[in-house]
Amino acid sequence: MNMRCANSAPAPPPLDSNLHSLSRQLIELRIEHADLDATIDRLPRLRRKTSFCCAA
Repeated sequence: MNMRCANSAPAPPPLDSNLHSLSRQLIELRIEHADLDATIDRLPRLRRKTSFCCAA
């Protein structure tokens, strides 16, 4: 007779294996790429706000 509970599920993989997976690394690279793109898009606006003209 098997005494195993009907609703018991196999244990999930350790978190360390998920943190270093290729799919996780790809997601992190996509996020960093989007952050860099957003920073580059903001640069012209930041330059206009901080620059001033010194006409002689």
